Amino acid sequence: MRGVDEAISLLSAALAVAEAQHSPQLAASAHGLLAMALGDAGLVTEARAHVRKGLRLAHEIGDTQGIGVNHMGAAAAAFHSGDLEEAIDSLLESARAYREGGLPLRAAWASHRLMDAYRALGRPQEAVRVGEEALPLYRSMNDPLLAGRILGRLGQAWTDLGEPERARRCWQEADAILGPYDMAEGRAVRRRLGID
Repeated sequence: MRGVDEAISLLSAALAVAEAQHSPQLAASAHGLLAMALGDAGLVTEARAHVRKGLRLAHEIGDTQGIGVNHMGAAAAAFHSGDLEEAIDSLLESARAYREGGLPLRAAWASHRLMDAYRALGRPQEAVRVGEEALPLYRSMNDPLLAGRILGRLGQAWTDLGEPERARRCWQEADAILGPYDMAEGRAVRRRLGID
């Protein structure tokens, strides 16, 4: 929780600077990023308040990046409140806004949480579809850490579908990518492979 608390503090300061400089674009993005951190901390009411402000600003200036990040914030709040369908809707809106703004990698950022939501709703086939669509994009844009995370989630979804060999292949590839980093997701993959 310490990392989330630090993020909230830093993002609150960034928002204050953006507002002091009268920069609606920076303020819209800061609201969205702060909403994500607040949502992850379980501060749903506060997160939703920032999403409302951030979306208003972003729509006023036609900032698709601000719209995308605020929908990610809305998804974080919905996740924490247990409304997975609302989270999915927000994630899809985020991805759409990023694609419209010409930011395909950011559109794929929603994939992680979208896969988690589909799995939590007992829809692993949709989680696999999302992961398999996002993985080539991450690879083409040379983002190995996000590719490793997607592979870890794909392994979980394949397990849900009763495909242990496919799951194992995904986890082995994820381990090859995430292994050098001391990340919780990498350690989880290693446990699934029986390495740790």
